[in-house]
Amino acid sequence: IPDDVEGSFISILGEGSAAMNTEDGWIGALTHFDGGSGYWVTVSEDLSFSYDLDTGMGRIVQVYSEILPDNGEFNVVQSSEQAFYFVEHVELLEGSIEEGDWLLTYNKGTLAGIRQWQGVMIDVPAMGMTEDINTADYFVSGETPEFKLLKQSTSEMISLDGNIEPWNSNGVYVVNGLYEKEAAPEAISVDSAYPNPFNPSTNLSFGLPADADVTIQVYNLQGRVVATLAEGYMNAGYHSVTWNADNFSSGVYFVKVTAGSFSNTQKLLLVK
Repeated sequence: IPDDVEGSFISILGEGSAAMNTEDGWIGALTHFDGGSGYWVTVSEDLSFSYDLDTGMGRIVQVYSEILPDNGEFNVVQSSEQAFYFVEHVELLEGSIEEGDWLLTYNKGTLAGIRQWQGVMIDVPAMGMTEDINTADYFVSGETPEFKLLKQSTSEMISLDGNIEPWNSNGVYVVNGLYEKEAAPEAISVDSAYPNPFNPSTNLSFGLPADADVTIQVYNLQGRVVATLAEGYMNAGYHSVTWNADNFSSGVYFVKVTAGSFSNTQKLLLVK
């Protein structure tokens, strides 16, 4: 790409790989153009350019080479509808992501993309649904991918979470970081509020073994609801809420956690 227009290029998408233009140069598994293949490009303004095939069409970097798991279980059908999530780093509860590990995208349990980690930010594909029956369970606009990490050394599969944008065809997204999800508890658990007594804020942590509708409300001594800390659908896992009682008077209050048929009530003491 000629230098005079290269700065207007945001990203380039090929079949199953992409490259993104950053302040530090191009990143991603797409490292060169193949003659006869088509590409999608995202630019910041209208432009035109030409190039000389005799000068070569690749980046002056080592061509990305990927090895997939050898059991064939993680094959993905290439779709004409695709998006890419550029992952910068992954934080694990124990150890760290290693070169050779794989990052995977899933849609409701269906593998939709895989990319091998090689120590730098990389594009993880997420295939979309088309009229091809082989892509029937892939993404449609608005669905959010689930990320997992497959360890090469142990074959352990680790669920990941992070600030992940919903999928759209030809989308290019930056995921600043993914982190390992804590395993959901076997039963609903509610920790004691801390601190308690408190002034003016206290925290309440709880765990859900399965997705549930959760309501958390604070009552005064007269049984009147004075604050609603949470009300709605929550995913399985660990959560926490904070009650800032800066505008409330000192005294005894009760916080009630309800999830399905489960109910837990605790006494709180606000001291100012």
